[in-house]
Amino acid sequence: MGSMVTIGRLAAAAGVPADTIRYYESVGLLPRAARNAAGYRLYPRTEVRRLELIKRGKLLGLSLAEVKDLVEQTFTHSCAHLQQVLLGRIPIQLAEVERRIADLQALREELLGLQGHLRQLDGSLPGEPVAECQHCPCIEVTEGR
Repeated sequence: MGSMVTIGRLAAAAGVPADTIRYYESVGLLPRAARNAAGYRLYPRTEVRRLELIKRGKLLGLSLAEVKDLVEQTFTHSCAHLQQVLLGRIPIQLAEVERRIADLQALREELLGLQGHLRQLDGSLPGEPVAECQHCPCIEVTEGR
């Protein structure tokens, strides 16, 4: 078992906490680890690549189920097959990224508007509770919201 590493070494090599590795194992993203005589988990060094793929899938915004599918495809199919899977998946992810960008731009505009409104008030708000204040921009419903 010379090519096997403990969970701590695998975690360090992949840049993830050991708890994350345990979780990934429990949900089937990683295969069950072998155990040594003392009961410590032992992993093949190649699991670093699997963990890097999982991290990359998460970074791309894939759900846990989608990451699991990607990992299974990567470790059981050919490069040509994975290429086709990714070419089909990328437009979906790009559309999701574009939607998130639009949402963030709308949020940015709303925050800038709120900031401007608050600065204009310059401490002139009445002392009544927020829920009863007719001028409070924090709960005021505006056009487009």
